[in-house]
Amino acid sequence: MVYVTGDLHGDFSPLFRFSESEEGKCLKKSDYVIVLGDFGIWPETLDAIKELNRSLNFTLLFIEGNHDHPMILRSFPKEQLLGGMAHNIFGVYHLCRGEIFSIPTEEEDLIIAVCGGGDSRDQYKRTPGIDWFEEEKITEHDVQRLLEKASVYHGKVDYFLSHTLSSAVKAEWNYECSRGSCGKCLPSEILESDYKIRDMIGGIHARIYFSAHEHIDREFLLSGKRYRSVYREFVRL
Repeated sequence: MVYVTGDLHGDFSPLFRFSESEEGKCLKKSDYVIVLGDFGIWPETLDAIKELNRSLNFTLLFIEGNHDHPMILRSFPKEQLLGGMAHNIFGVYHLCRGEIFSIPTEEEDLIIAVCGGGDSRDQYKRTPGIDWFEEEKITEHDVQRLLEKASVYHGKVDYFLSHTLSSAVKAEWNYECSRGSCGKCLPSEILESDYKIRDMIGGIHARIYFSAHEHIDREFLLSGKRYRSVYREFVRL
């Protein structure tokens, strides 16, 4: 089984609550939970991360968000995992940008395209090289890398996982919010990396496109494509 959930920002207690839930107790190390960015890779969380693989009954994966520390990520060894490249962080695995993974389940192998990263809305409050890094931004190279990998599958995958939301979806979402017809959120600034996600999605067909940056649990349909923002929920793929 494979589940996705939203930002943790270094608070790993939701993982333990899920593992102790009726649904979570059924999981084994051959099952996976994927955190969709802002996992909480910082110098002060490394000791806690060391304990996660030993304490959790499932295998934990994550993509990076705009608030994860890129230099710490790069300090860990990179290895092949499930058909793609990942950093091994004490048995917790960071799924690298622009990679495609094949995750086995009892029913089928799930083909999953991933792209972490995104832009910080509060960049102006942060200090470059200390708590803000240029590497957080999604680049054109990331776009081309993922589309090249996806071409092996003729652009068809089961799921696309990103941290930030496509600019096209965010524009429609903002329109609903501004009219008061959404009732769940406020308009959100469209940032540079959101356009890069839009460009990736333009070349990839998936069942659902997942993201987490908006800190809300919500589904959205646009141009025949299903999008799902995940925050507190654990959603089974």
